[in-house]
Amino acid sequence: MDTWKETLLAYWNNKLIHFNHDQLAERNMSSEAKEILQEVGLPEVAIKRVLEFSVDKELSPIEFNGEKYIRLGNNVGDNNLGIFVCLKEGTSEIFQLHTKYDPNAFFMNSDLKSLLLFMYAYAQFLEAGENLDEDDIEKSEIVGRLKDEFSRIDPKAQERANSYWVFILIELESF
Repeated sequence: MDTWKETLLAYWNNKLIHFNHDQLAERNMSSEAKEILQEVGLPEVAIKRVLEFSVDKELSPIEFNGEKYIRLGNNVGDNNLGIFVCLKEGTSEIFQLHTKYDPNAFFMNSDLKSLLLFMYAYAQFLEAGENLDEDDIEKSEIVGRLKDEFSRIDPKAQERANSYWVFILIELESF
């Protein structure tokens, strides 16, 4: 098994929701995405209401602005808001869709592996920063390290000004 998979399995442990072959058989996604969903899964996580992810156990298809996606879950804590994290069919890119109030699809990651590694890096960042206060100089250093880690994992996630993780980094830098 790959080291990144072992790292995620050890870190998220019993918070991972795995999918079997039958659940994925009719979903139009890459074989790599299907393998990740079977071997690693998706984490059910809530860290201080900052990093949240609630898994869609059905992985339902959804159409948004003429594009086809597969709902992976939501990262805002409430399905009723209509904000979902989705895998785009055909490309396996990950987007956050605001299906009720915003016509935009916000790019998150190039693929499922990158999304999971970003969530892991962000969780580690949150845990490292728990004891820092707002005046702590080290805060800017750990935000810089997170940005560097994101760039290493998936540079495309920071290329667009309106991408999800760019918004997260801007928020972190402003605190």
